[in-house]
Amino acid sequence: MSETADTNRWADEWLDSVANGSNTMSQRKLSSVELRGGGIEFVKKIAESKGVHLLIIEDDKGNELVAASAKPFRVVC
Repeated sequence: MSETADTNRWADEWLDSVANGSNTMSQRKLSSVELRGGGIEFVKKIAESKGVHLLIIEDDKGNELVAASAKPFRVVC
């Protein structure tokens, strides 16, 4: 399988699990999205086509994470 096909599959499987309700919300390190998922812009296009919302957040260790949800995120404060 080609590298591009692996990239597409990785991003599709992750976002499909959110779009189909298997995961209410899921997150991946931004570095993984960039390395394995074809980059944030590529993943964003896939998410939009599946109706999945994305949010970039930072965890307690300073890692940037990409959170995916079937429902929109709300920033509280």
